[in-house]
Amino acid sequence: MFRADRARVASAAAAVIVCIVFLFSACGAESASGSSFAMGSVLTARIYADADAAQPVLNDIYSGVNALDRLISATDEQSEISRLNASGSGVCSEDTLRVLSDSLALCRALNGRLDITLGAVTSLWGFAGDAPRLPAAEEISAALQTKGPDKVQIKNDTVTLGGGQKLDPGAVGKGAGCDVACGVLKNAGLPAVISFGGTVLLYGQKPGGSWSVGLRDPFGGQQDYFATLSFAPETGDSAVFISTSGSYEKTFTENGKTYHHILDPDTGYPVETDLIAVTAVGENGLTADALSTALFVNGLNETSLGWINSHLTGAAFVFSDGRVYVTPGLRDAFSLTDEARFTLTENYD
Repeated sequence: MFRADRARVASAAAAVIVCIVFLFSACGAESASGSSFAMGSVLTARIYADADAAQPVLNDIYSGVNALDRLISATDEQSEISRLNASGSGVCSEDTLRVLSDSLALCRALNGRLDITLGAVTSLWGFAGDAPRLPAAEEISAALQTKGPDKVQIKNDTVTLGGGQKLDPGAVGKGAGCDVACGVLKNAGLPAVISFGGTVLLYGQKPGGSWSVGLRDPFGGQQDYFATLSFAPETGDSAVFISTSGSYEKTFTENGKTYHHILDPDTGYPVETDLIAVTAVGENGLTADALSTALFVNGLNETSLGWINSHLTGAAFVFSDGRVYVTPGLRDAFSLTDEARFTLTENYD
């Protein structure tokens, strides 16, 4: 249950954002906010309406996202995905089938740089739990043999996996949850901002001004940001999804080497890159979530730029040396606020 309040736009949310920081302006608009926990992350919402109107919407968002979590979680043994992973085949609900179908289509379109069939590998690393570890090379090699979107068969409402294959929708789950929230907001007709892990949804027209979101400084604390994205939607039913993937989020160090949670589907090890974060912006939550991961894995190159043109409004790439590349579709919305540590670059090769 969300807890609503009539506060002006003050931000309890900022303390729980992993990758993105809200920037609220005191526009005087009445709002109600609340937060809860789902998919291993804090879900925070602010609805621009009085508490009586907002409370049912907040509750519907929370219940809808949690219902999806109970279907697609790879760590809940009772979820449809977990039961499918255990048995290799099973009947799935319409919502699970939609997430799987959309995700598998993206896996193919993105040349396997996103791969939700990598579950046998991701489970070895244990980033979803409290005790991540460095698997043996033999374990990783064997688990890699099970991956492959084309090994998954969907016929009517039945899903069948390849031998030993396990699904892990972690790279798309928060985005799919934001899509659920967007559907609730569209039915209610209320503007809102939703934060769920590293994905943010800006829905509708913000009363009194434009939406402004701070991109977290990957070298700073959780409330530090290095740039802002600002949007002023012209219609009340517009939706902007912002998703960030970064190598600084979930890490552990062993024998002096630090490992992060974004795995290269080709090697089964954390991707080695000079990027430290990628932010993807689009009109669909699952797609933005998926692309932020795939772009981080693939790097900044012509192939990645083609994916952005096909699936997104734009993206921002942050390099470990502080360089930032922003694609043309996002440059008008992007403002660099920390020019001491970060510099904009026009080069991507």
